[in-house]
Amino acid sequence: MNYDIFISYARRDNTGNQVGSLVDQIAARFATFAGRPLRPFFDTREIEGGEYWQDKILAGLKESRLMLACLSPGYLASQWCEWEFIEYQKYELGRAYLGKGIAPIYFVTVPGFDQPDFEATCTKWVADLRRRHHHDLRPWYGEGEAALEQLDVKERLDAISRQVWEQIRLGEQVEQRKGNLDRANEHFVGRNTEMQRLNRMVSLGRMGVLTAVNGLGGIGKTALALQYAHAYGHLFAGGCWQIRCEGKANLKEAFASLRDQRDMDFELNDEEKKSPDLQFERILRELKQRADAARLEAAASPDRNQKVGRGRVLVLLDNVDQPELLADEQTRCLPRADWLCLLATTRLGTKQLADLAADSFLSIDELPPDDALSLIEIHQPGRAFANETERQAAREIVKLLGGMPLAVESAAVYLGEYQDISCSDYLAGLREEGLVFLDETGEESAKKVRHGEKRLTATLKPTLDRLAEEDRLALAFASLLPADHVPLPWLRHLVAQRFPAYGKDAKPGRRDPWADLARRLLSLCLLQETGVATDRGFPLVVRMHRLLGELVRNTLDNEVQQEYRDTVQTLVVARAESLWEDWVDRANRWEIPPLAALAGYWLDTGLAIGADLANALISPLSGLAHFAEARALMLKAIAIEEKVFPHDHPTLATSYSNLATVEQALGNLNEARALMRKAIAINEKVFPYDHPTLARDYSNLAMMEQD
Repeated sequence: MNYDIFISYARRDNTGNQVGSLVDQIAARFATFAGRPLRPFFDTREIEGGEYWQDKILAGLKESRLMLACLSPGYLASQWCEWEFIEYQKYELGRAYLGKGIAPIYFVTVPGFDQPDFEATCTKWVADLRRRHHHDLRPWYGEGEAALEQLDVKERLDAISRQVWEQIRLGEQVEQRKGNLDRANEHFVGRNTEMQRLNRMVSLGRMGVLTAVNGLGGIGKTALALQYAHAYGHLFAGGCWQIRCEGKANLKEAFASLRDQRDMDFELNDEEKKSPDLQFERILRELKQRADAARLEAAASPDRNQKVGRGRVLVLLDNVDQPELLADEQTRCLPRADWLCLLATTRLGTKQLADLAADSFLSIDELPPDDALSLIEIHQPGRAFANETERQAAREIVKLLGGMPLAVESAAVYLGEYQDISCSDYLAGLREEGLVFLDETGEESAKKVRHGEKRLTATLKPTLDRLAEEDRLALAFASLLPADHVPLPWLRHLVAQRFPAYGKDAKPGRRDPWADLARRLLSLCLLQETGVATDRGFPLVVRMHRLLGELVRNTLDNEVQQEYRDTVQTLVVARAESLWEDWVDRANRWEIPPLAALAGYWLDTGLAIGADLANALISPLSGLAHFAEARALMLKAIAIEEKVFPHDHPTLATSYSNLATVEQALGNLNEARALMRKAIAINEKVFPYDHPTLARDYSNLAMMEQD
């Protein structure tokens, strides 16, 4: 980006250069922290005479990492300041510091600003701005640099400058980090002991396995793994790579999925395209090359901190649910080398994963009470409880929720977003829901799981109840998609069918309804960002926690749920058909993994439309040499179709033919020929002898015979 920070202020507040001198002070302090000059966008210095200032400001908003908002009565009354704030929010959504990209400075006293009922009378954008943590620099406006003689003013100015540097550095690190990790949770707290143990396990060169006690969901396995990868990323200068393993039973095929990920884009040769084994070996070579390059770069660097992470990569096998994926016969194909570190998350335990050493497992339990309390506190206004009564009410909330991370975070986010609800009120609501503290020491696992689900329902219900109809509709559609593959453009299209305004792009300076909706759901942690985003950083694919998806689906009656499923199916089939040729454009390939995941999900639940989707994906999957994935989908598709259709139905012929081409590419010629003959036998009964479909089948069989 061209600028570090955008200075947003009311022009009347700078008549004596108060804003300009403040920027100079921040820049001077920034240079001591960063070791380089600050690059601010300040309109008095960036816009020259004759330039169209609105276009210039819009470009500055797009190209600035942070916004510094100088709050005053004039600022809150200015339509141009409102325009800047709204416009920056659009870009903040896709950047590394969601919710932290705007640093408000309380510059000139605003009547009533500190009163609890201020938000009831102000506009929405002002309420959004007020909720942000702000720094009080009002003495500066009247006294200027003389205010620096006051120690507290100097400390506040230092804090602002350091915050600017830390947020900019975070953005730079996110942009430069190699790998494809999902975004870390910016409100992650605690788990220090687990984090240290995890680092020791991984650093010793063996696989670390994060599992949950008694198979509880919502306990934070993936969140902890991601936080570890982000927090200790400097130890893996070769990159941190995340592989989604749900439903995967073949480790080599799982590794092969890295090929199309961010920072791992290369072309396979003809031999590699035909062999999953060769693809796996190529992935390992590519990972090692990145590790070697990082080692050489570190060796040449005078920075000692860079040398710590020389030549290592981290691979996160996320959500392993098939025990055979981590069986010894598969993991032994991985190199036993210090450059490759592995971390897995799973609900499986030592009994199901018997081939792994017992000390490779780290079972994570509920959040300790103090950590859970801290999670609620950092979401409070000013990151602190209003009084001791509220702190004690929060302690009782933690006790009722048993430290379940997902439930505690849901409560914390709700209390932070809706500040008209106190911790005491929220506690009363939980008790009205029938939630009581249980000593679970001797409980059976099944009872623990049920009670955990009850906790989550109780904490999420208030949030869901306050959502607008369009927000709930977006969540309903999201709940019908694979949890790790929820494309935001799909949700936008589906929501826009009922609410057309959400399908239209906003004009500059106007609120973008869809961006606002997405921001709400992300800020409430109802959806989480993945690493799949547009060139500008706006999320393309998000995640929805499985337990939340179940809860949302359970709120829909059968008739509505079926209506929504039909709507999703219509859209998805259209998207798959459009990708039959468009997958060649790299910009469109992000959509292939969600489509493939949905095809597998539908097939696993016995839906025949999953077979249609699998057939539609043959072209892009084969074109990208994902033959093993295509084969697995087609085998499931045929198994369903053979139950649904008579043995001589043309639909079966299409599937046999598609699977035959995949088997041929994999070198399984006998299987390919047999499948093509079955397809031809059906099509010869359906089509006249000179039909193009038969000509294609005969040609394909001839090529297989030739091989």
